[in-house]
Amino acid sequence: MLSILFSQCFSQKLLFHKNRYKEVLYEVGETISFNLKGDNSKVTAGIKGFEGDYIVFEDFKINPRDIASMYADAKTRTWFIFRYKYQRILLYIGFGYIIIDFINTGSLSKETLAFGGAFIAAGLLAKIFISQKIKIKGKRKLVVIH
Repeated sequence: MLSILFSQCFSQKLLFHKNRYKEVLYEVGETISFNLKGDNSKVTAGIKGFEGDYIVFEDFKINPRDIASMYADAKTRTWFIFRYKYQRILLYIGFGYIIIDFINTGSLSKETLAFGGAFIAAGLLAKIFISQKIKIKGKRKLVVIH
């Protein structure tokens, strides 16, 4: 019991600092997704531990300064009230409008399909154009804390 308490109090963590009020801590065992500087491919890996200022993953270790951007996850999505909800809300409105109108009238009109289809298209466009990446630059920092 004492060793668990000791490891929780003195273990290293990865801090993603967005601004003065918004910070996220990642601990050993959590999975993060990121891009490396100069490479646009997405890397998703579980944190196995820390060695000094390096993050240790299953097959490699990396300095947080080499990470260009993080992908939004459940912890970071709380920073953005609506940014990652547009796609879902617009799809629900579009499909919901079509279904409710069909239940009420018993048929589908061109106007209903156009109105509902516009919301569905807007939801799909939101999925395409709203980036999941959060660039690490300026005041945004990614550091290993001791």
